[in-house]
Amino acid sequence: MSDSPAFFADERVRSAAADAGVDADDLRALLSRHQEGMSDLPGVDGLVYEWRTTLREDPLAFADGEAYYVALPRRIWRQFADHHDMSDAEFEAVLSVHEATARAAAPDDGGDGPASLDDGHPMALLKA
Repeated sequence: MSDSPAFFADERVRSAAADAGVDADDLRALLSRHQEGMSDLPGVDGLVYEWRTTLREDPLAFADGEAYYVALPRRIWRQFADHHDMSDAEFEAVLSVHEATARAAAPDDGGDGPASLDDGHPMALLKA
């Protein structure tokens, strides 16, 4: 798996942390724990497959060599926030970093997946 702190650009992390009123280093650690948790579940590939087959709308917006970019309902994001005991401010900061990361990676044509990043809350999931 790619190094998640390097994957999430410092300026995005600092900006989201400042906007949410949380410590940038704490946010980086939380982003790392979140990515590690994703790979420890059925694995990133397994999670993306599960979401694509069980959610009403296919959440995959696009993928590249490094990550999957999905647009998820807030309720699914909330499960991860609760699992990691995120405060509301941390939750909003994590959402912000993922959204900025996904939008920066999006191809000019909007991607080739069935979902759009506007169909939910973007999540960037590093591939194993």
